[in-house]
This record gives sequence, structure tokens and C-alpha cells, in this order.
Amino acid sequence: MFADYLPRWLGVFALCVFLIGCTSSQSEKFPDTDIVYQSSNFDSPSIGFVNADGSDNAVLQVDFYATEPIWSEDGKRLYFRQNPGDVGDVQPNYLAKLSSWREGGAVSTCGGNQPSVRAILPISNSTEVISLYGSYQLLSVDLNDCKQKTIYLDYAPEGHQDISRPSLSSDGKHILYTERDYSGLPPYKYSIVVLDIASGTKTRVGEGINAVLSPDNKMIAYTWFDGIYVMAADGSDPRRLVEYDASGHNDFENAPPAPRWSPDGEWLVYHKCMKGQDNCSFAEDYSIFKVEVATGVEIDIIDDGLFPFWRSR
Repeated sequence: MFADYLPRWLGVFALCVFLIGCTSSQSEKFPDTDIVYQSSNFDSPSIGFVNADGSDNAVLQVDFYATEPIWSEDGKRLYFRQNPGDVGDVQPNYLAKLSSWREGGAVSTCGGNQPSVRAILPISNSTEVISLYGSYQLLSVDLNDCKQKTIYLDYAPEGHQDISRPSLSSDGKHILYTERDYSGLPPYKYSIVVLDIASGTKTRVGEGINAVLSPDNKMIAYTWFDGIYVMAADGSDPRRLVEYDASGHNDFENAPPAPRWSPDGEWLVYHKCMKGQDNCSFAEDYSIFKVEVATGVEIDIIDDGLFPFWRSR
């Protein structure tokens, strides 16, 4: 299922310093397209590739279930969360592992006795990635040896706050994330926070989820209950680009659109549920769109896909 809830008891697990690494034999070349996206279900695992104009759509069959694939900066590696179950075996996503697939090479996975990988942020020109484990700890892991390196954020599970959907600025200096405060009754408070990596300073710039800085680090795109927005990096001048009612969604942190910028900063690409909020569970229930930031013009790219990510060229 697409729902990605993390049982609260997993948050108390201590993260192992040593993670267990393994590899599989996938060795296909990646199609030369703009966008990669999640296309697979448990009974037919695959990763999708398409150009931003909808052309050259290709679905690459794989022998693992991959969620939220993203490109490396050079477009030669994919990172994704890998469900540990066998094909056709619906395992809960709170067991997902950190995986990396070099074009033409093997898939490597860092696993072990730790909470689920919830997000992966590649660090430019580095063998390390920043990963969100459970909903509480954001840290870097070296993919060469699967060892923990630096802890950036460490939220206590008993503190009634957690982290969702972080992103890394293009210059590698800031991490954006949503801090969810669930101390009261729903609807919970969702604050967009900018973390300065060098100083550790945290600045709240607004309310929303799935926040990501533009390539020039001057604007932030994000999702709120009524659609997709952009605002200045300091939180000023919010403007709704796309109307989308997520107010009654049963999985607000995970299912609504997760906008990603085009490399030139002129477009956002994202998915939307096309069958009603409570009827979308698999990739074929969603469609991938793009919207021009300057005009708000929305274009349907392709049906049957989730979490598109635009490749740098």
C-alpha cells in the first residue's frame, strides 16, 4: 500500500552505528529522460522514466520494490527506499532500507536493525547521503561502508514532534524539513523549518509540507491543505500555484503532491491523486503533472506514476 505510516514504537530504537550492506545484480542502463518516478506495485516492481513533455515514457522492470527514486547530481545514480519483502509480498514500508543504484552496476543496500529509511538526500560529489531514519533522526551515511557519519537532527520520540520529508539545498548548506507537532488533537501543526548545517540554526519560515528550495535557493515550493504553493526563501509572499484539496486526506504527510523543481527553476513537477483522496493506494491511481511557476499553467505529463524527480542536465 502507498500509505507509509511508521509505528510509534519504532521511534525508540537506537540507530546502529554499523549498518549491514548488501548488493543485488541489477545492471541495466537508465533511459536518457528528464524525469524518474515511482511506477511499481508489489506484484510488478519497476521504475519509470519520462521526458518533461511526456515523450519517451519507459518502465524498467526490476527485482525489488523501490519507492521515491531520485537522481544523483550527475544523473548516473539512483537513490531510493527499498522495501525488504520479496516481489508480491506486501511488507510494511516502515522496514524500508537505503538503496543506491549506479547506472550499469549493482544495487547496493544499507540495512540492519534500524528504523525505516524515510527519505534520502544525496550530497554533491560525495559517497555520503543524508537519510531520515524513522521520523526522528536525520543523519549522514557513507554508502561505501554503510556507517553513520554525522547526526544533523535528533528528535526524541516522546517529545510529540517529528520530522517529515526533508530536502537539501542545491549548495548543500541548508536542509528544509517539516516539523510536525502532534501534541494536540488533529489537525496537527506543520512548520516548514530551514536548518543551517554549519551553525545548526533552525528557522521556521511558514506552514506546509514537502518543502524544497529552488535551484538558485531564492524560492521554496511546498504543499498545504489546499494546494501547491511557492514563497520567497524567507517565508514571505506565499502564492498558490495549483489548487488541490488535501484537507481530508487520510495520509496527509505522505500522499499529497511532493513538488520538485526543474533544473532551470521555471517548473515544478509533482503527482496528484486522480480517483478521490481515499481511493488512491497504488501508482496507477496517480498522475504526474508539471506547472510553470511564472504563470501557474498546469500540464499533465503522464498517468500512472508517483514522486517524479527532475534530472539535472
